[in-house]
Amino acid sequence: MGYGTFPHITNLIFAFHVAVIAILLLSVFRATGLTQPYWFVLLAPLLVFVFWIGLHPEPFTRVLDASVKHLLEQTQSAAALKAAAYAVVP
Repeated sequence: MGYGTFPHITNLIFAFHVAVIAILLLSVFRATGLTQPYWFVLLAPLLVFVFWIGLHPEPFTRVLDASVKHLLEQTQSAAALKAAAYAVVP
């Protein structure tokens, strides 16, 4: 059962974890006295950015597509050559 098997369930689990972490961070902010409005102004864009990357990562991972495909091709061709080298020919 990997990430690709049930993506909606794993997304819900990740969202739950993010919500729990946000609640914990807010409680830490309240306990330490960091409840002034400027902290929320500074952290709100960061929180939006984190949710944006979590919900729609394609614009950020699209940059890596070509290099990952090239790496996979190299790895698969090297594995095929290695398998052919160790193949026992009758």
